[in-house]
Amino acid sequence: MLSEIISGHESSDFTLLTDQVSVQGRDLFYVFMNNFAKKFDVIHVFLFEKLQFEFVDQVFTGTRDKIIIHDFASDPLGWNDLNSPSKVTANFDFVKTIGDSPGSKNVALVIDSFTNLLWHCNVQQITFMFQHFQQNFSKEGGKTSIFGLLHRDLCDSATINCFEYLANNIVDLVTEKEISSISTNDKTSVPKSSNLCKILHKKKHGKVTEFIEIFSIANGLLISSKPWVTEKRIKDVDLSQGGESPISKEDDNIVSSTFNLSLSKDEKEARSKLVMPYIKKTPHLEVKMDDETRGEPALSSETTRGEPASSSETTRGVSASGFIYYEPDDADDFDEEDPDDDLDF
Repeated sequence: MLSEIISGHESSDFTLLTDQVSVQGRDLFYVFMNNFAKKFDVIHVFLFEKLQFEFVDQVFTGTRDKIIIHDFASDPLGWNDLNSPSKVTANFDFVKTIGDSPGSKNVALVIDSFTNLLWHCNVQQITFMFQHFQQNFSKEGGKTSIFGLLHRDLCDSATINCFEYLANNIVDLVTEKEISSISTNDKTSVPKSSNLCKILHKKKHGKVTEFIEIFSIANGLLISSKPWVTEKRIKDVDLSQGGESPISKEDDNIVSSTFNLSLSKDEKEARSKLVMPYIKKTPHLEVKMDDETRGEPALSSETTRGEPASSSETTRGVSASGFIYYEPDDADDFDEEDPDDDLDF
């Protein structure tokens, strides 16, 4: 899946790459950059972390021809020059900085990195700038895509969740220790020269697929990418069409657990017969009616559930009988106290 995302076979409006100190994603970031040149006419790169000369040295010569760099890393606060073009102002916006791009239909926006951009803008402002960018460059049927790097260990969980909600593809670089709790079935060992990534791919129709893959990079190119464990799919089940709910299936955690978390057939049958202490037993009332009582019921609690109800022809002088079964409701309010206990007789 990683190679398909990088090559563009799996299109995405927003691809998020996350890393941490123990597993840095700078090399994979440049692999994405070099492949963007094959799909887009112009690539606008906003630098908030790396300086311009450091960034240019890592991209291919053919990619440099399509890149337009907007430097906001050298002097973001305007300390060297108050009118510096690299100063991040209060009304900062991607579209305002880019301006018009005549003759370019397919435009890519690359952010390096979101972590440094968050020093100047909050998540709500960044979301608005994303929408503004996509609306502005999609007017004439153009194709747009956003890609950026986020340092996961420098952001709080709420910020990370917001970016993951916006992204269609999330590539998270992880260590083998972080995902050691995953089932060991079909697991492949991680070579020292390779890295491990967890991919969350969101289809437009709602299906979410998770992959864990091993990949290796050399000379700015993705050399290989293969699954580390079998893929896990989270599918939308249409229960109205007879689909089976995923909740009814045994979870993978139950299968891989060292504890016995499942029930046998006899245990399930015993559980169904168990009467909980909060369920009150109520007598079944027998109602007898005849002409002498003029319709007033005679109640008897001597009958039990399961006896056949006696009946006769409803003729004059002949009594008719039946049972009333009462099933307690969840909203019933049982009061054990005598309502007349406070009265002095």
